[in-house]
Amino acid sequence: MSDKKPKSSKHENDANPDFKLAGIGNYTFSKTLGQGNFAQVKLAKHKLTGLEAAIKIIDKTQLDEKKLAKLHREVRIMKLLHHPNTVKLYEVIETKHTLFLVLEYINGGELYDYLVAHGRMKEKDARAKFRQILNAVSYCHRKHVIHRDLKAENLLLNENFDIKVADFGFSNWFEFEGQLDTFCGSPPYAAPELFQGRKYVGPEVDVWSLGVILYVLCTGCLPFDGKDLKEMREVVCRGRYKIPFYLSDPCEKLLRKFLVRDPTKRATLDHVADDAWLNEGYETSCLWQADDIDVKEDDEIIKVMEAKFGITRDQTLKSLREDVYDDVGAIYHLFYHEKYAKTGSVPIVAEVTKAVEAVADTTDNNKPRLRVPTVAGDQSESAQPKSDEPQTRERSMTVDSHARRPVTWVGGDTDVKKYIADQQTTAKSIGPAATNAVITAEASVDKTLSLNRKPLAEVQAPEEAHTQNRRASMLGVLGIRKEAAAPATAIASVASSEKPRSLRFTFNSNTTSTRPPDTLVTDVIAACKQLEIRAGQLSRYVVECNWKEGTKDACKVEVEICELPRLKNLHGLKFKRTSGPSNEYKDLCSKLLGALQL
Repeated sequence: MSDKKPKSSKHENDANPDFKLAGIGNYTFSKTLGQGNFAQVKLAKHKLTGLEAAIKIIDKTQLDEKKLAKLHREVRIMKLLHHPNTVKLYEVIETKHTLFLVLEYINGGELYDYLVAHGRMKEKDARAKFRQILNAVSYCHRKHVIHRDLKAENLLLNENFDIKVADFGFSNWFEFEGQLDTFCGSPPYAAPELFQGRKYVGPEVDVWSLGVILYVLCTGCLPFDGKDLKEMREVVCRGRYKIPFYLSDPCEKLLRKFLVRDPTKRATLDHVADDAWLNEGYETSCLWQADDIDVKEDDEIIKVMEAKFGITRDQTLKSLREDVYDDVGAIYHLFYHEKYAKTGSVPIVAEVTKAVEAVADTTDNNKPRLRVPTVAGDQSESAQPKSDEPQTRERSMTVDSHARRPVTWVGGDTDVKKYIADQQTTAKSIGPAATNAVITAEASVDKTLSLNRKPLAEVQAPEEAHTQNRRASMLGVLGIRKEAAAPATAIASVASSEKPRSLRFTFNSNTTSTRPPDTLVTDVIAACKQLEIRAGQLSRYVVECNWKEGTKDACKVEVEICELPRLKNLHGLKFKRTSGPSNEYKDLCSKLLGALQL
C-alpha cells in the first residue's frame, strides 16, 4: 500500500463522475443496494434482455496497484467458477476512473440478516442449507480455489431460499504441496492457525469456518466471541465452546470434526461426507460429485442473439472462448443462466423457451443494437469493505420444547478423557489424525452473537476493510420490547396484488400471525408510525421502512407478508435489509416486532 495514497472515506467517490451515471453500457441503474468507502452496489436492468443484475461500482482512483492486482485475481477466480450455489459473473466494464463488475442479482438477502430476523434454524433446515454450502465449497476446492472468508454475511439466499456463496475478494489458488502465508478473513470465523501466524495449505481454514457456520445455523450465536481482537484471539486459540442442550448428539459430533484446533487433525471435507447427521434424509453426497461445470456453447441462444441483436455467431463464440466477459458475453450468460437449472446442467425447457422466444418474437424493424463499452477482462471488484467496529449485546434465546439436557462444554484438557471414546469411534470416518483432536470454543446459549468484522493481517488497513458500513452485532432470536409512539410521514401509493407470496422460508413464532394479510400490512404501517419510521407500500403486501434517514446509521428494510406453505390461515413476516448497518437492522426488526405483538 502506498504511503501517499489518502485514506478513503465514504464521501470520496462523490468526486468520481461515474458514480452519478444513470447507467453503464447496456445497463440502466434502478436503485442503490449498498454503499461503502470506495464502492457501490446498484440494481440494474439489461436494456436488451430485460433481465436484472447487481453491479458493483469500484472507484479505481482510491486503489493502489496492490489492491487492483487483488481485484484481477478475484475476477479470474470468478470466471473459473460455474456452480449453482456460487454467485455468477456476467460482465466486467472499465472506464478511466471506475470498474463495473456485473454479477448475478440475489434478491433474498444475506443468511446473516435472515438469522437476525428469524433466529436459529431447525436442524432439518440447517442441514439443507449446510449441504448446499459444502457442495459449493468442495467444488471450489476441486478447482484448487479457497475462499478464506466464509461467514454468514457472505452467504446469500435467492428467491427459492437456496444458498449462494459470494464475496471472493480474499480467495486464492492453492496447491497441496505448497503453503500460503497471507492471513485474512473475519476473526469470529478465522481458524486458530491464522491468529498464530502459521502457514497453511488452504482448505483446512475453510473447514474451520464451515464449522463455525454450522454452529451459527443451529444455535443462532457464535461459538467464539470477544469484545476486541485480542480477546477473540485468546478465545479461538483456546478453542472451547458450549454445546446447547437442544443440539442433537449427531450434530454435536459433526461440529467436533470441524472445530479442531490442530489443522493436521481437523477433518477434511471428504472425511465428513459420510457423516450421519449430514446425510439424514438424503441419498446423494453433500460434496460435489459431477463432472466439471462449464458454460456450454448453446446453439439455440447463439441463434437468438444473431437473429435479434445482430451479433454474429463468430462474435459470440470468440467472447466465450476467450473469457473476456464483455457485452456480448453478458447477453449470452444472462440467457444461459435463465435457461439452465440452478441445481446443475439440467435444462429448464419451459423457462428458457419463454425467455428466448419472448426476445425472438420481437419485430425486426425495431431491432436494437449493442452499445459496446470498454471491456477489462481481468479487472473486477473485490469484497466491499465493511466496518470493523465491534458491538456486543445480550439476548435471550428460545429453544425447542423437547426434553432438556444440560449445556455441555466441549474441548480443553478436562474434556479429553470424556470424549476419547467418541473420538476413537469416529476415527475411522475422520482419519487417524482425528483421534487426538481437541475441540474448543466459548459461547453460551444465551450469549450475544457478536460479529467482529475486523479482518486480519493483510486486510487490517482501513482501505482493505469491507465497504459495507455495518456494525458487528447479531441476535439468534430477537428480544421483544415496546417503544414510545411518535408521528410518522405519509404512506406511499400501493400496487395491487392478488394474494401474498407463498415462500419456503422458516418463520418462528415471533414473525408469524393468524391475522389476515391486509390487516398485517395495516399493523406494520401503524407500528412504523408509532416508532417514527417512514413507511411506504411497494406493493400490496410489501412495506418499505426507512429509519434514521439522513444519518450515517440510516437503514432501509422491506417487510413482506407471506403465506406459509401447508399452514392454513397462518402468515409470516419476511424482513429484508436493502441498506444500512446490521445493528440498526436488528434494532429496527426488534422494535417493529415489539410494537406488532404478533
